[in-house]
Formats: sequence, C-alpha cells, structure tokens
Amino acid sequence: MRPASDRGFFFKDFEPKSVSPFDKLFDIFKELIVYVSGDFDEAITWLRELDKEYELTDENYTIDDFINDLRERGYIRPEVDGDGVPGMGITAKTERLIRQTALDQIFGNLNKSGSGTTKPKVRARATSLRAKPGPTALATASKRFRSPRASKMRRSTTESVILNSPKRTLWSRTANSIHR
Repeated sequence: MRPASDRGFFFKDFEPKSVSPFDKLFDIFKELIVYVSGDFDEAITWLRELDKEYELTDENYTIDDFINDLRERGYIRPEVDGDGVPGMGITAKTERLIRQTALDQIFGNLNKSGSGTTKPKVRARATSLRAKPGPTALATASKRFRSPRASKMRRSTTESVILNSPKRTLWSRTANSIHR
C-alpha cells in the first residue's frame, strides 16, 4: 500500500528548459528569414528591433556575437550585391535547415499507423445491364453478381433483380418502372 503522500497531484513552479542564447536567437532568426524572403540584412534589422523590445540578449551575448556565431557555424557568408555593395547572405546550409524546419512544423505531429482497411473495388461484369434488360438479361445478371455485390441485390416477388446502387439502374418487371 502506498503512503498517503504519494496520492494526488503535485504542483510546482514552471522550470523552462535551459536553451543557449544562440539557439534562442537562431529559432527567431529562422522565422524572420522566412518572413523577409531570405534577406539577411532585413532579418537582422528585425531581430535588433525585437531585442530592444523584448530584451532577447544581454551584455554577455549580443546580436553582433550572434552574427559572428552564424558566420563561424557556416549559416551566413559575405557576399557582394550587383551594385558592388558588400553584405552578408545565407548559405545553402541555412536554406536546407529552413526547409527542414518548415516540414517539421507542418508534418511533425503525424504518427505512423497500422495498415489501412481499404479494400480494392470489384467491378461487376454486367455490360448487358446498361440498357433496359429483358427477362433473360435479368436471369443472367443474377448469376453474374456474386460475392461482394450479392449483399446489395434483392429479388422482388416476380423474380426480377433490382440492384440498389446509385450508379446502376435496372428494370423491374413487377412495377414496370425504373428503380434506383
């Protein structure tokens, strides 16, 4: 038997996971780089504005330190614009990481399940039933429709077959009308 102190719920203060300053800023940077269509300078400008408002960095780790870490880890590289203006741009490694993050956000919660329960459709070979069939066609149709379609068939009082399907229409000899 358990002691009484082990029963029930135990509440404690929330303890956030310890995340390095680089990882925290890098997650925000990846979202911003998607938002600004890959423009590194604009993404950094947005990141600096967010840092002013929400104090994302401190004196130990600044946005400039973050940019240096991006360069050292191979996420950005120096490049020159068409006008000859030097700047920074993202690398193929960053683009690949952004695509992977997007796929994880979209499909991350999908779980693998067991095999499906879909059964293949069985086509009935009743080509003579497309037109208004006579008594012989109805007798032949009752022999052709066995196995899966047999449960959808029924016989009326005068032995004519009526198929209960929205795709097929058969003539009923009892009422001389079309049943759908």
